[in-house]
Amino acid sequence: MKKVIRGWIESFFEASIIILVLYFVFFPFKISGASMESTLRDGDRVFASRIMTSLNMYNKGDLIIFNEYIDGKRVKVVKRVIALENDEVVIEGGELYINGELQIEGYALGITDCSLKMVVGAGEIFVLGDNRMRSTDSRDFGAIEKENVVGRVVVKVFPLDDFCLFV
Repeated sequence: MKKVIRGWIESFFEASIIILVLYFVFFPFKISGASMESTLRDGDRVFASRIMTSLNMYNKGDLIIFNEYIDGKRVKVVKRVIALENDEVVIEGGELYINGELQIEGYALGITDCSLKMVVGAGEIFVLGDNRMRSTDSRDFGAIEKENVVGRVVVKVFPLDDFCLFV
């Protein structure tokens, strides 16, 4: 009887460690909407790293998950990091320039439509969706606060035939 109880306690302990690792290190996220097509599609599942976020281990081009208020509700949103603090962002004629350099973005769908010139403030990040014609992003709500970033996307796990690492 003691072996059975000990086995249950060990299993519970192991399961608790796995859950804690998944919660504090990686967390699952389901993609909703078309703003990140063709990189991520509606219904895709990814895992994001909380630790990479807390250590500021993300850079231009990385996919991040952050909290944003939409229609008065706080929701988690995934977008691509385009510019970091003190970077100058210029969008004109459908072209994106960071610090005066034209960005060639093989992942972007559609034109980057708007006219914008700004310097990303301290503690902020400028983000865009990959599907530029169907994304609400920093063109609409401005740069986001770093403190709102909750994860960096590290792997797409579903659909299984489209597994992808983002490193």
